[in-house]
Amino acid sequence: MRVRVPPRAPNLWRHYIRLLKNGRNDLRKSRRIFSIPKHPHEEILESRTIVGKRDLRKMRPESIHTNAVYFVSLEDDGSGIFKPKLGRNVNKATEELGIYPKRARAAYLISQFFGLDIVPPTVVREIDDTIGSLQKYVSGGRDFYEFADISQEELLKKLQKQFAALWVFDYIIWNSDRGSGRNIIISADKVHAIDFENNEGVVSKLDTWYPNK
Repeated sequence: MRVRVPPRAPNLWRHYIRLLKNGRNDLRKSRRIFSIPKHPHEEILESRTIVGKRDLRKMRPESIHTNAVYFVSLEDDGSGIFKPKLGRNVNKATEELGIYPKRARAAYLISQFFGLDIVPPTVVREIDDTIGSLQKYVSGGRDFYEFADISQEELLKKLQKQFAALWVFDYIIWNSDRGSGRNIIISADKVHAIDFENNEGVVSKLDTWYPNK
C-alpha cells in the first residue's frame, strides 16, 4: 500500500495542540474549522453520571501501567478509561499544564478529521475534581501481544490495511510513542489506537514493524 503524505502533515498535530490549550471553546472552534462530525458517544462520555471508578492497575496487576488510569462506569451501561492529568510518571511541568489529556483528545479529533476511525471517542472531562481524558472502553479488546491463537505476523497480514492506515496516522501526528506495536487494542478484527498522552512529536522508529507501508 503506497500513500503520499504531505511533508508538513505533522504541523496539523501542533495546530490542534494550540487549539486545545485554552479549553473547550477552542474545541468547538476546531470542529467548525475542520468540519469534524461529532460522534454520538462523545455526548455519552461528556454528560453521563459516573456510577463507578476502579483503578485499572489493581484490576490488571499484570499490566505495565505506571501512570494513574481508571476504568469508569457510566450511567445506563456506558464505560470508559479515565486518565487524570496528574499522577503520571513523566514530565511534572508538562503535567501541571494539563497537556496530556489534550493530546489524547487531539489524536481522536485528527483521526475523525481524516475519516480513519482509529482512535476511540475521547473527551476531556472532570471526574472527582480532577481533569483528565475519558476514552470509550473497547469491549472485548485485546492488546496486540495478547493473541495466543494467531502469530503477530499473521495478525499484521490479516489486518494489513488497517495497520497501514495506522502508520499514516502515526506519521501525521508524528507519534513518538508507538514502538513495536505498543498502545494498540484489537477487537472484532478492528484496530484501535490508544495512549497518546506521551507523544512528544519526536521522530521515532515508526516504520520498523508496519507491514507493506
